[in-house]
Amino acid sequence: MTLDREYVDYKAGQAVSLVHIDRPNDNFQKGKDYLTEMVLLSTCNSFVTARCSGALGAMMMTNNFENVYFFNLGRYGLIGLD
Repeated sequence: MTLDREYVDYKAGQAVSLVHIDRPNDNFQKGKDYLTEMVLLSTCNSFVTARCSGALGAMMMTNNFENVYFFNLGRYGLIGLD
């Protein structure tokens, strides 16, 4: 299986969720990729993550992780606010 991914230049202060790749059905593809990543993470035995909805989704898809560590580096989703 190969992933056809394109890379975009990140601009400081820009939210990753606002970056779009010029491809058909980009929003659908991003959602599909996100769900696929959560399913793959749920098959692991250890989990190091930020407190976000994707982490919760992965945790809901598994029976239990042997090791879990949540890190908190600020306010998730609030970019550029002090």
